[in-house]
Amino acid sequence: MYCPNCGAENIKGYICRYCGVDIVVFSKAANVSNLLYNKGLAHAKERNFSAAISALEKSIKFKKEHYIARNLLGLLYYETGQIGEALKQWIISYNMVKTDNLALYYMQKVQGNPRDTQAKSEAVQIYNKGLAYLDNKNNASAIVHLRKSLEINPKFLLAANLLTFCLLINGNKEEALQLIAHTLKIDRSNKTAVRYHIAITGRPPKKTEGKGKKSNKYSRQAPPTQSYKSVVEQAVGFGSISFSHIVSFVIGSGVVFGMLFFFIMPAWVGDMETQIEQLNAEISNMQQIHQELQYQSAQEIEELEAANQDMEMQIATLQEQIFAIDQEYIIAQVQNIIATDPVGAAELLDDININLVEPQNVAVVQSLMTTAYSGAAQSLFNSGVQNYSQGDFTIATGFFERSLRFSELSQDITGSPSPLIANGIYYLGRIAYAQGNNHLAITLLYSVINDHPASGIVASAMAFLQAAQTSLELQG
Repeated sequence: MYCPNCGAENIKGYICRYCGVDIVVFSKAANVSNLLYNKGLAHAKERNFSAAISALEKSIKFKKEHYIARNLLGLLYYETGQIGEALKQWIISYNMVKTDNLALYYMQKVQGNPRDTQAKSEAVQIYNKGLAYLDNKNNASAIVHLRKSLEINPKFLLAANLLTFCLLINGNKEEALQLIAHTLKIDRSNKTAVRYHIAITGRPPKKTEGKGKKSNKYSRQAPPTQSYKSVVEQAVGFGSISFSHIVSFVIGSGVVFGMLFFFIMPAWVGDMETQIEQLNAEISNMQQIHQELQYQSAQEIEELEAANQDMEMQIATLQEQIFAIDQEYIIAQVQNIIATDPVGAAELLDDININLVEPQNVAVVQSLMTTAYSGAAQSLFNSGVQNYSQGDFTIATGFFERSLRFSELSQDITGSPSPLIANGIYYLGRIAYAQGNNHLAITLLYSVINDHPASGIVASAMAFLQAAQTSLELQG
């Protein structure tokens, strides 16, 4: 079995002996991440950007090292105007894998087009200002800033959706529908735009795009030109203005105002009240839709958490089954090699959690652990002393550290102190002194003297401690 994290081969067990990863859990998470990546890729090809982004965000949650998913997620963020999020994903991806990684190419392309990058950044800044205005109940200023943000970057969908919301509050349904059509043209599955379309029309938008549509002012078409002269002529008119014209205008204005006040004004006020009631109803409807979506999101989270718990239970059951099979095999192997290879026997037993051992095997395993751990500690200590005497300090350090580990395990089982612990620390202190690391040498030798006063090497430890202190003073 090969570890999916580090690639090392593990002959037995489900925990990698090299990187410590749970191979079964890691493999399942990696498979789920790949499935979500493929789903996101399929959505992206269909220009369903919202669905693609959602799938890819979940993909990298299951496997943070999935740099290819991060690259695609960055492209989708960039396409929808979120340049900061795009660069963030590419930087993380490149830090993970620096060879043959398209993230570097994407970042270079962005850096190679500073005007476009600056424009997108400016659009985000203006969008943030619009968001602040909306938060302060200043809807008019919010609309101005959001329109400006979209003029700079028409693909900035966050700004498009927020502007749609502001337009709905103002009752501007026609422009809101144009903006929704613009959003869905870029992202066919944009849930926010779809919800707004349903709130306005009572039905979801059509999936297909017909020809000969009305022009959409958010598609960056050039506005119709009009000369200064034509504007003035339409505003003022031709010919001279006489005094009789002025008198007639004043009298006519008075009559019109009277008619407006007595006949038209009440109807106009009633119509305004009706429009206000309709807007309040639409706002209530939108709030209800928002609450329903929040409820759906909470349900989805609960379902995911339940599925995760179920998966964890399945994994735990599988691990117990694997362990039940392994422990019989390990016990048999240890009994065969414990006399000739106590270190190998100790390493096999080290993989066993005594709390998970079958009740009928507990006494056997504890007995084997007592023998194997003490035998391994002594064998490793002897190898450490041999390499120390030959001047191979690095190799000796490894043997002494492993000896200390098995000595402590043996001590935990038997409850009686192991003399090899003091001896191992003592030799590690001597190695530190020989290598010029006087601070570490003093710490280790003090540990021998203070923590193991009954050991037979306290006098030697004190001699080396004095030598290390003198050497440190000379260095200072």
